[in-house]
Amino acid sequence: MRLSWKLFIAATCVAMAIYMLFGGLLINASFQSALNRQIEKVKNDNNMVQYAFQLSYCELTVGNRSDEAAEEILETIAGNGVFQKLDYRVYKEAGELLYGKQEPQIFDSEKDIPEMEENGYKIEKIANQYLISVISCKTVMGNVFYFETVEDITGIYQDRTQLYDTYRMLLVAVLVVFSVVISLVMHAMTRPLKELSLVTRKMAEGDYTVRGRKVGDDEIGDLTEDFNSMADSLEEKILELTEAARKQEDFTSSFAHELKTPLTSIIGYADMLRSLDLSKEEEMEAAHYIYTQGK
Repeated sequence: MRLSWKLFIAATCVAMAIYMLFGGLLINASFQSALNRQIEKVKNDNNMVQYAFQLSYCELTVGNRSDEAAEEILETIAGNGVFQKLDYRVYKEAGELLYGKQEPQIFDSEKDIPEMEENGYKIEKIANQYLISVISCKTVMGNVFYFETVEDITGIYQDRTQLYDTYRMLLVAVLVVFSVVISLVMHAMTRPLKELSLVTRKMAEGDYTVRGRKVGDDEIGDLTEDFNSMADSLEEKILELTEAARKQEDFTSSFAHELKTPLTSIIGYADMLRSLDLSKEEEMEAAHYIYTQGK
């Protein structure tokens, strides 16, 4: 696999991982913030019901503080404009429903309610709806009541789902744009390496005069400069070897030429001694020539 593809895949994977991580964290943080605001709102609604009930219940005489009287107070509160949109219910100390609708039941009156000491909440999905229920315990004039406020928070979860859908579409768009941009960047970054590779192939073919073009002062620029220095040194060594080979050839040629003339004389006089009937004086003269040319 080419270096540019390795860089492209690595950069894309890292960028997408970071984008997905921070995008997911941002969506979850936004969802959690909206959920926390809604929880606080439901808790405030629960406290309002408690406070309104406590004021009315304390005004009753001791003999009138019956379950029927408590129910009348709660019905009166429900008719108030501030509380008309609230879905709440009130339990007696034993967990028996005193006021409100039985369904949807989020808190288990036999398990959760007796254990309640402070305001608590539950979130459950019921019939494609997300419901939050806040329940609190309040002692009013010696009687213990549990106040539960329920609200539909499906919209918050729908908003989160919509954000994730939008985020996925943006992820695809960002991936496409990033791929194009990173491809151009990788092409620009690896182009000097491709040029240097071309120069290397030309040198391998015997052209020792080519040099790489330095672009920038980064590591690739330093590599190009070092390569050019190596090419200069290599060209100089090759010229030296070529000159040495030429000198050796000239020496061999001169040496052969210098040997040719005396050897010709030696061979000629030796052949004359061998093949002709010479006088003593002629033999001495021929031997003298052989001796002289040999030295």
